[in-house]
Order: sequence, then structure tokens, then C-alpha cells
Amino acid sequence: MTTVAEVHETVHAINARQREDDARFIAHLNRQRDHILLCPLLNNPFLHRSEVAKRVIASVGGLYGFGPEEITGRARTQRISKARFVIYRLLTDWGYSSAQIGRLVGGRDHTTVLHGLGQFDIHSVRDQFMAAIYERHRRAMRRAVEAIAA
Repeated sequence: MTTVAEVHETVHAINARQREDDARFIAHLNRQRDHILLCPLLNNPFLHRSEVAKRVIASVGGLYGFGPEEITGRARTQRISKARFVIYRLLTDWGYSSAQIGRLVGGRDHTTVLHGLGQFDIHSVRDQFMAAIYERHRRAMRRAVEAIAA
């Protein structure tokens, strides 16, 4: 026999999962919008893609307390991995392929990058620090592109 408390707990768990799914979907739509805004400007000769990647790696790594060597290195601690997840998402938004990102971030396989993108979607819903770093860099990248295009 199911108690009222058990039913209430089940409904609460379903609602929490739905809120997380909704947040992930909204984040996905925002990334798609940003990708549409950024892609036409990627052929601009003033934007050097490798320089953009190096700056993103250095900036995100610095906020997590790591240098570029540690981000591109072999360590797999949770903090370094989360920093990489943010970098993967930002570079994907900028128009890099998973293979290009893998090469830039320590010669990783493209499937590692794809897994990291999925992990970003999961962790950014709960990890406010990760979400804030991503949003900060996303806005900065958009401002830089708009300044060049103006």
C-alpha cells in the first residue's frame, strides 16, 4: 500500500527532474541562438581562431585557478574537468568542431569533447560557478564580435 507521503515524494522528484530538463533545453536554445549570431562573423580576417582558443583556455583556466598547461595536460581532477567542459562549450559556440577542440585542448579525441559537452549540460544546471563563468565568457565573446562587426 502506497502512503500519501510516498506519492508526494515521487511527484516532487518528477517535478524536480522536469525543471532540470527545462533548464537544459533553454540553455540549448540560447547556445543555438548564439551560434547563429557568431557563425557569419567567423570568416572575418581580423579574428584569428587559434588566438581565440588560446585566450579562452587561459581565461577560463585562470578563473578555476589553473594555467593553460594544466588545462591541456593529462590531469583529470573534477575542477580541471569542469574547466575543460566550459572551454569545450565556449569553443563549440564559437564554431569549432569537436575534433578541432580536442586538438587545441591537449590532443584529445573528439569523442572526449562530445562527452564533455554533455557533462557541461548536466553540471551547469547545478553548478552556479560553472554557469556564471560560461555566461561571462559568452557575453564577452559576443561583445567582441559585435565590436569587430560594427
